[in-house]
Amino acid sequence: MIEYKKDIKTVIRRYESFWNKDKLDRIPIRIRFPVGSLQAHESYYEPKAKLNKSERWEDIVVDPQKYFAYWDRQLKARVHLMDDSIPTAPVDLGPALMCGIMGAEIFFSSGTSWSKDPLQDWADLNKYNVNMDNRWLRKVVETTKYFIEKSDNKFAVGLPNLMGPADIITCLRGATRVLLDFYEYPEEIHKLLNKSVESYIKVMDILLDIIPRYYGGTGEAYMMWTPGRGNWLSCDLSTMISPEHYREYIYEYDQQIVNYLDNCWMHVHSGGARMIEEFKKLDGLKGIQIVNDEPAGPTIKELLPIMKKVQEKYPLILRKYTIVEIKEVLPELSPGGLFIDTQCGSFQEAENILEEWDFLTRKM
Repeated sequence: MIEYKKDIKTVIRRYESFWNKDKLDRIPIRIRFPVGSLQAHESYYEPKAKLNKSERWEDIVVDPQKYFAYWDRQLKARVHLMDDSIPTAPVDLGPALMCGIMGAEIFFSSGTSWSKDPLQDWADLNKYNVNMDNRWLRKVVETTKYFIEKSDNKFAVGLPNLMGPADIITCLRGATRVLLDFYEYPEEIHKLLNKSVESYIKVMDILLDIIPRYYGGTGEAYMMWTPGRGNWLSCDLSTMISPEHYREYIYEYDQQIVNYLDNCWMHVHSGGARMIEEFKKLDGLKGIQIVNDEPAGPTIKELLPIMKKVQEKYPLILRKYTIVEIKEVLPELSPGGLFIDTQCGSFQEAENILEEWDFLTRKM
């Protein structure tokens, strides 16, 4: 039972069909809209004049009580929207979290977390490991347990953003250094990537043992339902590297994460979509998400051939494209194994989008 999702059993059936590259009735869709002056994980979209210190994500994220209240408010506002999001409160401390858990200093600003590329000297490599007494690991574990206790079946509690091996090392070394390291320090890069995988799996083991399975699946920060002990994997560094470098340095470590999870899907920015052919070589990968980066990345129409290629083998998730953009390419995509994660300006607009979407895609 998830109180904040009245039709949860139907929604779960849609997800089951989606992960099997099928369609139950309509194409599943998640529609995000602002709640007050904050939108979950996207407070930086809001005009700065609207935000005061007590409302900013970075000022509440380290306080379990405030962070829980934040999620409760966000999710309660969606109760009457019958889209396919799974009401989920992830204990998400931003993309620098794994870096912090491995021993780096991290800080919060502009609706996310950051590091200052702490691993400046390879002589310090052994300083960066998972320690059970680490401040950030304790914070995530304690906050997760608090969320589970307080949620009282109103909503799911989900995994934080743990990124992936390539993005963890980028957080520790900095993107420019990592790109140079491929040429100058290949042995050290492999050692750091191996540490990152070991750390990721160690932390994920801890969290997956704490977080309940909801209808046999796992909740996460994108508010999707993933079967079993599942989560997504990122390789944002792919926007800056060649297929050759991915194969030589990153592939084997991404494969270890895919092997570890029951259901692992890849988060890809549209600017890095050219690397999808490499990601498709990951044995056992269950799906691919493409996130809109325009104007920094290709348009949705330019990416259509890649999207169609993805759907030949995998479920496809499209995120941050407007509903207008989605409808431009929808006739060219397979309705089976397609999930839309879009956004709009208000609850009423979300209801209107959903009504039209339901009518349109049930016929496909």
